[in-house]
Amino acid sequence: MQSWMMWSASAIAAVPLAACGPSPVPAPSLEPAATVTQPAALETDAWLGEWIGVEGNTLKIEKGDAPGAYRIAESQLDGPISYNGRAEGASIVFQDQDMQTRTIKSGAGEQTGLKYLQAKSNCLWIEAGRGFCRDEAVR
Repeated sequence: MQSWMMWSASAIAAVPLAACGPSPVPAPSLEPAATVTQPAALETDAWLGEWIGVEGNTLKIEKGDAPGAYRIAESQLDGPISYNGRAEGASIVFQDQDMQTRTIKSGAGEQTGLKYLQAKSNCLWIEAGRGFCRDEAVR
């Protein structure tokens, strides 16, 4: 009985020592590392920057807080007006100060309805008589 007690005592004493040994190293994962993907660039992102209208009017488009969101600042003779817009296909949609839904579209100077912009090819327009152009393709 004494040998059984000695064996039991030594086995019990060895258990805590085994727990203090180095932990096994996990096997390397064969799964590919997760990649962070950027949202695809929107066609309307090329419109960022300032666009020039007639009589000192300008349209400035900046990125908003989320993909496809934009901050729009339009300076008019009556003063500046700001809107929040969102991409919708190949246009930016926003609500004006009268709560009317408006759309900014890309086009040529002829579509602006403004004589001064007729010869331009890189323009944005909201409605006839409310257009803006710039000479370079991107800002």
